[in-house]
Amino acid sequence: MRRISLVSILLMMSLTACGVEWMPEYVRLPTTPDAFSFPAKTGVPFNSGGTLTDTSASITVAGLTGDSSPIKVTGPDGITNQYTINGGSPIATDGTVKNGDIVTVQHTTGSLPRASVTSTLSIGNVSAPFTSVTQNVETFALTGTGATGINVHSAAHTLIVATGSYTVSVAGTGGTYSFDNITFSNQPLTFSLIAGQTTIYLTSTVPSTTTVTIDGVASTFTTTAQ
Repeated sequence: MRRISLVSILLMMSLTACGVEWMPEYVRLPTTPDAFSFPAKTGVPFNSGGTLTDTSASITVAGLTGDSSPIKVTGPDGITNQYTINGGSPIATDGTVKNGDIVTVQHTTGSLPRASVTSTLSIGNVSAPFTSVTQNVETFALTGTGATGINVHSAAHTLIVATGSYTVSVAGTGGTYSFDNITFSNQPLTFSLIAGQTTIYLTSTVPSTTTVTIDGVASTFTTTAQ
């Protein structure tokens, strides 16, 4: 062991004498920005129509010692991954930014409950992810028509929901409300909702608007006169 240590020391001395740095000094590239990050977002709406997007918080480019730096965004196949610079139109292709530019990331959200989508923005050799997670239950809108003053029923609606236990509350002008034949009125109750199986029926007077809130997500049942 002593012989190996001596050889190592002699080698270091020899390299130093020859002008070779044993531990070269770190050199920051002109295109390297200060570190940045994007907070994850939860409870975002479903991408039911195929075009709904979610946008990250903004970051301000800083720390470049060169005039500009390359920028690009990557993400899952089949998802629109884009970025904006200074509030401009969304960009999917590679580009450049400079100090002081304000940048956001944008992508299409998941089409199912509790679906996570992540896009990664890269500026120079620094990268950060932006993640959005959809809400647990869909936002829906039900309608009904009838004579003024009578009760009308909504069509049966099967919820798009992540299976779980949820607090459900209803605010409206009266009538009855039912999850899978469990009837309740204007009060919060706890229900176990099952994906692909939970059906909601609403009954209310004409005209009225009833608000159903499930896990903090508000939906409506609106009745109008014929």
